[in-house]
Amino acid sequence: MRRLFLALLVGAGIVAVHPGRLQAHKFHVTMTEADFNAESGYLEVAVQVALPDLERALRRLDGNAGRAKSQEERDARVAAYLDSTWVVLDAAGEARSLEWVGAEYTVKDAWLYFQVALPAGLHGAVVENRMFLELESEQVNTINFRQGKAAFTETCDRVTPRRKLAVPDSD
Repeated sequence: MRRLFLALLVGAGIVAVHPGRLQAHKFHVTMTEADFNAESGYLEVAVQVALPDLERALRRLDGNAGRAKSQEERDARVAAYLDSTWVVLDAAGEARSLEWVGAEYTVKDAWLYFQVALPAGLHGAVVENRMFLELESEQVNTINFRQGKAAFTETCDRVTPRRKLAVPDSD
């Protein structure tokens, strides 16, 4: 029965089999929605990650091999990981603090929410997203930005983890 279940998963593309191990997914990506709220002056960020990648990164960050005993403990670990992998500089080059908002977890992924005060907006700001770059050489972190009617996408990877933002005209 176990072999049949595994064969079905492999056939459906849910897992890939490699000699000696199973891999939960073949693609190593994060998807981020980052909306600048002109009224509040905050960049509001939502990051979707694969839960196995997040758990590996947390174990590597703090050496804690066990699962968090409470939601508060898990959130604190995730917030610490975000602080170690995300950098946001305003247009003047000043580092801005990430403010943890919360998270939603499912069996296979998580949505992580935080905000960053950027009163002058996105233009000229710098964003660095190093999530999971320490784990996977093929990791790609895509960030979809919106400011007013303008929308643009930046990609962070091992070659270029940091991006200076230039908000396009939104005619």
